[in-house]
Amino acid sequence: MHNTPSYYNVHKFECLEEMRIIFGTEAVKTFCKLNAWKYRYRNRNKPNTDDLAKADDYITFLKCLEERGA
Repeated sequence: MHNTPSYYNVHKFECLEEMRIIFGTEAVKTFCKLNAWKYRYRNRNKPNTDDLAKADDYITFLKCLEERGA
């Protein structure tokens, strides 16, 4: 579904999935949209990061949420 570093999988649920359970799907959709925008906005302004890939990960998760009608 999306790229998940190992440090986000130390609990029973993956971070974004746990956020969806606790805060609701619409809140997580908004979170994904805002984070995607943030990473695209700061692309090339922060050294040694792959901000476009991070933005794509959030857009991919958002797309999955929207496709499953959640």
